[in-house]
Amino acid sequence: MPAEAIADFFKAGTVFAALPTEEILALAAVAREDRYRARDYIFMEGDASAWFWLGSSVWPNAKARAKRAGSCFPSTSPARPSLT
Repeated sequence: MPAEAIADFFKAGTVFAALPTEEILALAAVAREDRYRARDYIFMEGDASAWFWLGSSVWPNAKARAKRAGSCFPSTSPARPSLT
């Protein structure tokens, strides 16, 4: 994904909305997009924080499983990125 598209993604959410454009572009230049299959683990509880994750989409069944388990699972959409 080009840095400009990543910057647009950052601007769409509330996490980076207050940052000046040049700072968002600097973050976008070093950000990377990864894709994961359903049921892949991105990290496990207790893992050291190696990255800052932003999710752009979530499978509906993952939300349902998290809700049944009592987890706090943020709603996501392309316009409202969530912390993952």
